[in-house]
Amino acid sequence: MNSVSADQINALASELGALNADKSLRAAQKQSMAQTFGMLSQQIDVAMAPGNARLDGISSGDASRFTFAEGMNAWVSTEVGDVSGNSAGLEYEGDSKAAMFGVDKRMDNVLAGVAAGYSKFELTSRYGNSDLSGNMIVPYGAIGLLDDNLVLSGILLYQDLDGEYTYANATTDWDGDRMGARAASTYYLPRFGNNENMLAGLTLGAAYLNDDLEDDIGNDIGAELGEAFAGASLSAELGAGRIYGSVTYYEDITSDFDSGIDVLEEDDENRTEVKIGATHKLGTDMNFNIAARTTVGSSDTEYDAVQASIEYQF
Repeated sequence: MNSVSADQINALASELGALNADKSLRAAQKQSMAQTFGMLSQQIDVAMAPGNARLDGISSGDASRFTFAEGMNAWVSTEVGDVSGNSAGLEYEGDSKAAMFGVDKRMDNVLAGVAAGYSKFELTSRYGNSDLSGNMIVPYGAIGLLDDNLVLSGILLYQDLDGEYTYANATTDWDGDRMGARAASTYYLPRFGNNENMLAGLTLGAAYLNDDLEDDIGNDIGAELGEAFAGASLSAELGAGRIYGSVTYYEDITSDFDSGIDVLEEDDENRTEVKIGATHKLGTDMNFNIAARTTVGSSDTEYDAVQASIEYQF
């Protein structure tokens, strides 16, 4: 037995089903990475996209009709979705839901804000059911450089977590917290199209989550998760609103700093997300936004989600 490595023991435990709860938790963590940071990055994009001075005679210091100029903004956002995937052989499906409220202020080329919210994931598999939920607080900020054509953004996350895993007649409770961060840079290309109403952007970034969790008998079941991503976006401002879309590729880089994670994910995984949405002006100082996002191609982390938000400028 002295010649048996920890990796071999973990592999055997995985084959025997002893890590099914850990795999289910890993699945919820991966889905949460996609959901939480996606909702916040959407709000940053709304606030920081370069304005269009040509459209409707808006001054060059203001945002376009469907983003915001300087000042205080408040927003509320909600998202629901169906999720599915494969966590190192554990196939699952389920649903997700989240709601967030945030306040931010844009001061010239700087955005600073904070959001609070709640998220929940419920997953079902042949080897048990699980749920993971909790309240969160999320500070975020961004700065626009090069006449706001280059936007650097950052998000920090703290979430109090609790959940459970149930198989047959046995239930295991989870309790702990989550820390996370996301950093991104978006470069917006020169506007084009009729009245320069089209705007394209290129994004690069990375995100990180660390779940510090214990089960009800004191076992440490937390794990880290890291992703790098790159994407492209395109939006068009029309008479009735703004439509937009994006394609983003995500690469799991966890094994670069945590070699032990291989037992929960057989290879570095990736996914490609497609998002489409529209924004409509409600009165003078309010926007309504709705978006849908989904994964395309083959991936071990899949989802279909719809997000709606309302933003108000004081």
